[in-house]
Amino acid sequence: MTSDWTLLKADMAAYARKHKDEESCGLIAGGKFWPCKNTNPFPSQCFSISAEAFARVDEIGVDVVFHSHLGLDNKFSKEDIKACKQVNVPWVMYCICLLYTSPSPRDS
Repeated sequence: MTSDWTLLKADMAAYARKHKDEESCGLIAGGKFWPCKNTNPFPSQCFSISAEAFARVDEIGVDVVFHSHLGLDNKFSKEDIKACKQVNVPWVMYCICLLYTSPSPRDS
């Protein structure tokens, strides 16, 4: 699929961190990561990739669908699995784990 999966993972992780308040998404086609706008009306809960984004790489062919999850949700949801089976393309996910700590008594 690609000559350098490590660089693709780094690109996806950087894009996910840049969009840390929503599920980020993109496509891998022709050995390149193609970031996509999350067009879902509830981007912090779900992701959608537009038909136009898929059309950009139509001649190359989509190898992988990418999206991120927020918080500690590091598993594919039932909806993810269903959609993956429908499009018949492998998916990868990047989990944005935000750790929150309670204030120290000294901070009061």
